[in-house]
Amino acid sequence: MKKFYRIIATLGCVVALIACNRPQMISNKELAEIFHDAMLVNAYIATKSVNIDSLNIYEPIFEKYGYTTDDVRYTINNFSRRKNARLGDVAEHMIRQFDKE
Repeated sequence: MKKFYRIIATLGCVVALIACNRPQMISNKELAEIFHDAMLVNAYIATKSVNIDSLNIYEPIFEKYGYTTDDVRYTINNFSRRKNARLGDVAEHMIRQFDKE
């Protein structure tokens, strides 16, 4: 009987690990905030004439919001499939953030 519970526990852990590795869908509001921060970084880099790989500068931004590069790619690739997804809404939220600053 103990062996049965060990097998079940092991399978549960494996399923949990597999489920955690799937990319997450990012909400419109958080996507707008990520884009906002990315645009600020781009503007800063442009003024300093820094030559750097963009993925290296964006990863800390994604991590700040609890996402990975794969999550961002997944969200952008599947953006049009979401019923509540409107790129205009994301852009408007980002612009409102810039206006506040």
